[in-house]
Amino acid sequence: MTAIRAVLLDLEGTLYANRRVIGGASDAIAELRERGLGVRFLTNTDSKTA
Repeated sequence: MTAIRAVLLDLEGTLYANRRVIGGASDAIAELRERGLGVRFLTNTDSKTA
């Protein structure tokens, strides 16, 4: 079995919603980092133009 080395986190709807941080999001990110996991952020928000 392969060990997890990194976590990909979606932004909108997972870490924040309507420009407000979702409760526990920053604690969850801190916990992942404390466990030595790589943390990367991504999104497919289409409400903003490229």
